Amino acid sequence: MSSFVALRRAIPACRNTAQSPRSRRDPISDRERVAAAQARVAADRLRGVTTEQWIVDLAKAVG
Repeated sequence: MSSFVALRRAIPACRNTAQSPRSRRDPISDRERVAAAQARVAADRLRGVTTEQWIVDLAKAVG
């Protein structure tokens, strides 16, 4: 399993908890996940906060 797939599984998608996790198409694309991680890293850098390593790794992934 690639590290990107492992990171993707670590980020829960916004979905109804009563549904099976794989029963519907994931509403968040991989590119959106990478973009959100990149924004988080940039915001944390401006705030002077350390970003969790898995978010940094996701931000470096190519969507």
